Amino acid sequence: MRPSTFAEPVAEWQATALAQAATGTPKRKSFVDMWQSLNESVHTYLQRDRAYRELTLLDDRLLADIGLNRGEIAQAVLGHGKASV
Repeated sequence: MRPSTFAEPVAEWQATALAQAATGTPKRKSFVDMWQSLNESVHTYLQRDRAYRELTLLDDRLLADIGLNRGEIAQAVLGHGKASV
């Protein structure tokens, strides 16, 4: 058995990608795609968590000024309420 080179797996991957593109077969997510998706999810979570914490620190008068009450903070942060942050 001869040692494999990097060119062989790359050529095989390219042939598979071309075949999938030609037939419309869905492409499997690569590790990089999954990592980017996870990174975006964590980033979104951290943004929402920060917005929630900052809004809960406001007093009721300031919340009313921006059109919210305490019960609407979570919905607003998630984008489900009448006002989204």
